[in-house]
Amino acid sequence: MDSLSDIEVLEQLQNIVKECERRSKPVEVLINVKYGGFQLSEEVLSFYSEATGSSKIFIDEVDFRTDPILLDIVKKLGLEKSGAGRGTMLNIVTIDVPLGWKIEIEEYDGIEDVDVYLPLN
Repeated sequence: MDSLSDIEVLEQLQNIVKECERRSKPVEVLINVKYGGFQLSEEVLSFYSEATGSSKIFIDEVDFRTDPILLDIVKKLGLEKSGAGRGTMLNIVTIDVPLGWKIEIEEYDGIEDVDVYLPLN
């Protein structure tokens, strides 16, 4: 049985990535774009808890930041009113996420950015 050369393996991986990108979908993500950190107003958290029936909210998790219920609440209240604290300036960004890829929110001194990656498992 012949083994694949490094070039053939690389070509196969590139084809897989291209196919995943072709099947991408746009996803909205709520992030902080100001030095300081991500914080939500009590009003947003209250509306979210009421709408979902959940008292446990993990604001740093990607699933929460991409939740259509949260995004709808923030859009209705407005970005400025939805944030809490002087170091918070919220923004909703849309990113194309290829099939099978994951979203990662990166943070430096409170300013956040969104990236996608292909898990290697």
